Amino acid sequence: MSERLPVQVNPFRMAAQGRSFEGVVDLAKAGRLAQALAAPAGEAVVQLAFRVDELKAPVVEGRVRARLTLVCQRCLEPMELEVDVPIQAVLVKSDAEAERLQAQYEPIVIEDETLWVLDLVEDELLLALPLVPAHATVEECAPHAARALERAGGEVPDEESPADESSGPFAELRKLKPN
Repeated sequence: MSERLPVQVNPFRMAAQGRSFEGVVDLAKAGRLAQALAAPAGEAVVQLAFRVDELKAPVVEGRVRARLTLVCQRCLEPMELEVDVPIQAVLVKSDAEAERLQAQYEPIVIEDETLWVLDLVEDELLLALPLVPAHATVEECAPHAARALERAGGEVPDEESPADESSGPFAELRKLKPN
């Protein structure tokens, strides 16, 4: 296994030779991914193994591991997300060839016999992002929400005291409600 991760490879040649690579990718260089992150810093650890399977199809297998910083959509504060994405794909030269293959592998269309490793890693990480990033529990957001409320000049509600029913957005409606 090579310790250096190439920038680009001919995946068909790599599969015929049974080559493997392991290395890191700087996430700051992944432009599309950087737009989805709160902080596009850090690295992704990448393992790729090219081979020809029993049906004589060139495949790439491996994984991408990274710690991504996203914005929690509940408290709007940064949050860490550990991703470990398995890669298992067949390499094809056209969409027509991809349609003929069985669904054992996800197809990757390689039109000019060049696979850009950063693009592959970036695609896999983008697909691993949650649709709505959020801390795992509401309790994890509570300290962030309290700090945001204090910065905005509001008061942090005391969790032990019940809410005052004589004020608030529904106070006037309570007066109209018959007992």
